[in-house]
Amino acid sequence: MEFIKTNQINKKIILGTAQFGSNYGISNNEEKLTKNKVIKLLNFAQKKSINYLDVANAYKGYKKILSKINLRKWKISTKISNKQILKNNKKKKFYSFFFKQLKLLDQKKIEYFLFHNSADLLTKNGEKIYKILYNLKKENLIKKIGISIYAPNEIKRITNHYKIDIVQAPYNVFDQRIDDDKILKKLKSKNIELHVRSIFLQGLLLIKKKKIPSKFSKWSSFFDKWYDFLDNNRTNALNECLNFVSLNKNISKYVVGVNSLNNLKDILLAKINSSKKNFDVLKSNDINLIDPRRW
Repeated sequence: MEFIKTNQINKKIILGTAQFGSNYGISNNEEKLTKNKVIKLLNFAQKKSINYLDVANAYKGYKKILSKINLRKWKISTKISNKQILKNNKKKKFYSFFFKQLKLLDQKKIEYFLFHNSADLLTKNGEKIYKILYNLKKENLIKKIGISIYAPNEIKRITNHYKIDIVQAPYNVFDQRIDDDKILKKLKSKNIELHVRSIFLQGLLLIKKKKIPSKFSKWSSFFDKWYDFLDNNRTNALNECLNFVSLNKNISKYVVGVNSLNNLKDILLAKINSSKKNFDVLKSNDINLIDPRRW
């Protein structure tokens, strides 16, 4: 059995900031990540060749913390929400908003700028913002423009109207919808990078069997398959969640959220091997299970 070099995996990681200063995720029982804890976490991450941060205004706690930390060595992936689009849909206002973001994050440019909800891009205001972003890209203030999606069918609607560089999609052992040949061919033909998030399904896939909340009992058969899969392969949930995304060569980056330094260390110590397993038996098309917004 061959193991994938950890450094190769680390360079693909975008470190999520949703847990910075707030509790996020169904399995998050840790204390909030304070400024000092975040500094230790970021210093450790950089030593391990992790250089990207995923931020968004929807994440309530990150601003107070990151505004007090030197982020010059980091590359930033950020998302614009509908609320921001409505407030800043004129060029002058958006430029003011944009440069405030650069100052807050201590950046000269934004690496990835995404629409938090792809549907916003199909509105008149979304179209205005896209044109402004495209100009900022030409000015070398944004490297790549993209969308964050909740379902693969959103890709066709957007790419029929706009030229984008990135699609960020949910992807994990239960939610394998993005792994569709037609979708992947479309992304490749248009030279669009695939970034994935929710690789632990907001921590649900890492919970011990006995501690799964009762509201998920209707999907007990899926969890039984998951834990049987882990037992049969003599491995653990963290390893296999990471193994699943790491073996997919179509993925350029993946967002990983952590709630402590030890959590990140566990992720980086995971044994990712190159042997393929039959993850197909684990996939679900039940939107009520695989879309956390419906929980």
